Amino acid sequence: MKAKREGKTGQNGRRQRQGLPLMRSDVAGMDIGSETHWVCAPTQDGSGREIGDFGATTPELIRRAEWLKARQVASLAMESTGVYWIAPHEVLEAHGLKVLLVDTRQLAQVPGRDKKTDPTDCEWIQRLHSCGLLRGSFRPSEEICMLRTLTPLTA
Repeated sequence: MKAKREGKTGQNGRRQRQGLPLMRSDVAGMDIGSETHWVCAPTQDGSGREIGDFGATTPELIRRAEWLKARQVASLAMESTGVYWIAPHEVLEAHGLKVLLVDTRQLAQVPGRDKKTDPTDCEWIQRLHSCGLLRGSFRPSEEICMLRTLTPLTA
């Protein structure tokens, strides 16, 4: 895992990241793939950001949740990519993290994105989330989700 340091203090005393005011420092961003998930989160000492890569297996999902909690992350934003987001979403919520499920079209509309790679995507998602620029998609309560798995959807 590599750590990146960035940030400076603006006129109002808020830390800034590449020109955008930092609204929250306790957030992370995650890019999801079928086999590897990339996560950008604050460092443990809060002096910068670091990127971690995790597998898609259950032990790796749990290791990621513990990694995020060690960095005092309260909220994580991730793209709603196919069905790959479901298991990480459930594990992260079970570990007490607030998970923001973001539509990929919303991320693509914000100008300034670097060349698209998995590590840069998780940094981009984390940056936008820390600046308060992301909105989560509607996600029913856990009870409704469980009920929906038991009942067929009819037109």
